[in-house]
Amino acid sequence: MIITITRKWYTDKTTIGEVDIDNEKIGVFSLEDVARVFKIAGSTAIPAGKYMADITYSVIFGRYMLELRKVPGFTFIRIHTGNVMGDTDGCPLVGMARGVDIIYRSVDAYKILWEYVLKYIKDAMARIEPIWVEVKDTQKPKIF
Repeated sequence: MIITITRKWYTDKTTIGEVDIDNEKIGVFSLEDVARVFKIAGSTAIPAGKYMADITYSVIFGRYMLELRKVPGFTFIRIHTGNVMGDTDGCPLVGMARGVDIIYRSVDAYKILWEYVLKYIKDAMARIEPIWVEVKDTQKPKIF
């Protein structure tokens, strides 16, 4: 399974993208901090790249979630619910609709994404294949 976040809408406050699973559009958007070349703590999206994801328990959220591994300069990166930049500290948020610097219906989007993950786990039990999250930029990240 490859979850792809294609960043498409960039502002001075946020980066919004579309989320696909195995090249299938699922009607979900992402919201992240500003995509930058150099990290500013608490204000920078994760670097574009391909990351293996594990399902781990989050004490903060009180449930099992996808956690991206080996993200340069970041730890505990999870795809989770939220609507505005203040809801994230580098993690991609998901929503069903987008505005300027905001996404909506985050819980609904997360449920859709998690259903895909659970179906994949059920179907992949015999194969034991990893889950990947690929993040792509359509514009060059800001310097600062």
